[in-house]
Amino acid sequence: MSHEITRRTTADAVTGAEAAVAAAQQQSEMFELLKFMAAQQATERAAEQAAQQENIRALIALATENQRRKSSGDWALIALAVVAGGGVLVALLLSVAVVAIAAVGAGAIAVPVIKQLKKGGK
Repeated sequence: MSHEITRRTTADAVTGAEAAVAAAQQQSEMFELLKFMAAQQATERAAEQAAQQENIRALIALATENQRRKSSGDWALIALAVVAGGGVLVALLLSVAVVAIAAVGAGAIAVPVIKQLKKGGK
């Protein structure tokens, strides 16, 4: 009888340890996915920002040309370029903040599981 209880307890402990390892692995995979998504999003944002900067340069060049011709609408183009540049910066900062919050949340879930595993699954 005692041998059967020991066997069941050991089997339950092994099952629990396997479940904890699987949970930790899943959290690790989720964190890696979040890191990948953050890098991908940062790359996309950088490409968008580069395109916006090129548009801004074109607008400034056009405004400069208009100034040379004494056109009356050049200050409106310069103001448009400044506003467009500010919008890109705000969008980039917001996307970085969202990814950082998600990564911290994944880490907060994974840390207790890892600590439990270090204690031997007790």
